[in-house]
Amino acid sequence: MHLITSLEPSGAERVVYELATRTDRSRFAVSAACIRAVRGEVGQWLERAGIRVHYLDVKSKFSPAKFFSLVNLLKRERVKILHTHLFHGDQAGRIAARLTGVPAVVSTEHIVERRRLPWRTVINAMTWRMADKIICVSNSVRNHLRTTHRIPPGRLAVIPNGIDIEKLRVPISKTDARRKFRLPEQARVVASAGRLDYQKGYDLLIHTVLILIKRFPELVFCIAGDGPDNENLAEQARGMGLQNIIRFLGQVNNVPELLQAADFYVQPSRWEGHPLALIEAMAVGLPVVATDVPGNRDAIISEETGILVEVESPESLAAGLGYIISEEEKAAKLGAAAAAFANREYDAKTMAARYGKIYEELGKKA
Repeated sequence: MHLITSLEPSGAERVVYELATRTDRSRFAVSAACIRAVRGEVGQWLERAGIRVHYLDVKSKFSPAKFFSLVNLLKRERVKILHTHLFHGDQAGRIAARLTGVPAVVSTEHIVERRRLPWRTVINAMTWRMADKIICVSNSVRNHLRTTHRIPPGRLAVIPNGIDIEKLRVPISKTDARRKFRLPEQARVVASAGRLDYQKGYDLLIHTVLILIKRFPELVFCIAGDGPDNENLAEQARGMGLQNIIRFLGQVNNVPELLQAADFYVQPSRWEGHPLALIEAMAVGLPVVATDVPGNRDAIISEETGILVEVESPESLAAGLGYIISEEEKAAKLGAAAAAFANREYDAKTMAARYGKIYEELGKKA
């Protein structure tokens, strides 16, 4: 059973979908559980794929009711291996699993947390020993855990997140894709996709756009995603007179079509774990610019498969984007190298096979 806080279409939730649907169901009976009451789109994807989804219907992530609901669920379903994801899923899952005698627990750490949340560090330090294996989605995540929690190397493994390469190959031309998203055919389009919150750095990107349009007035920026900063970001763009240049698209059901419409991709994050959206952009051959933070730097070899720039610096981000926009030959080489690298290293089939070996090992214990 996979346990996660919510099933809305973000990075960790998409990893749950890929793992649940690609795990050998002749060997494992796979299910998923969601702590929050909100029915997310990924839950619908799982159900359509024949994966049973349990909703604990807890209205607050901090409610103690999640423990009682989860304990009852684990007992009723007689779970043998619990795979937890994200902070609240990890803590509730590890404790409930041990209370109910679940034989094996594996946790995936999806991010290098940079917010000042000392209580999370303390709680995580108290519960990681309840997990038999902790999977890190990048070397940066592994190094972070080794530094913050002194977790023994033998308890950790690194498995990069994978993407469905086949789904990126969409049968639509750039012209038709731009028409679908109402983008000018002659514009130079910079895309980005992610949750609209502080972590992703879109407030910084807006300042970057203000710098770039003086040099490249034909630019259009498309941001796919939703989140708590949605209205604030839109208001910030309007206040700078950029409402026609920065397009906030909301949740986009077919990101590969947006990537087909784009010329470049930007990832302005303040911190990351292993960014799937960035990897997808690389896989389709877009020249990418991203901040030099853990996660991004695991995916990008600077000056070879993309451009890494200083974090928290709109000026540095503008310089990186300006470089790939103006240097067409160099941008094309970066895009081709990015596609070859991402297709080789980040296939969901490879990710699922590596997790499958760990499930088999834990299954012997169960």
